[in-house]
Amino acid sequence: MKPLGLKALQAVCVTGHLSNDWLPGAVWILAPAIGLAMDLKPSEIGLLITIHSIGASLAYFPAGILADRVQSQGRLLLGTFWWVAIGYVLASFAPEFWSLAFLLAI
Repeated sequence: MKPLGLKALQAVCVTGHLSNDWLPGAVWILAPAIGLAMDLKPSEIGLLITIHSIGASLAYFPAGILADRVQSQGRLLLGTFWWVAIGYVLASFAPEFWSLAFLLAI
């Protein structure tokens, strides 16, 4: 397998970073709207963001091990993107606080 050129490597890194951090980063932007729609207190909005961050940080370690062992990193990147996207779509249908917190954590 031929090594990637600098431009291709940059494109892969940018795409990977974007796909993993675009939707989680949107939680900060959407939190006030979520709070208004669900009539949440500021402390509950903060708890949602905290639960989301803890869930993500707990996933980094096994995801790193998996990334080291998988041969097709493009498929892993695509799978990660869809895992996050599907999770956020499901979270958009959460009827109450704790179901939303659970879906944001996974």
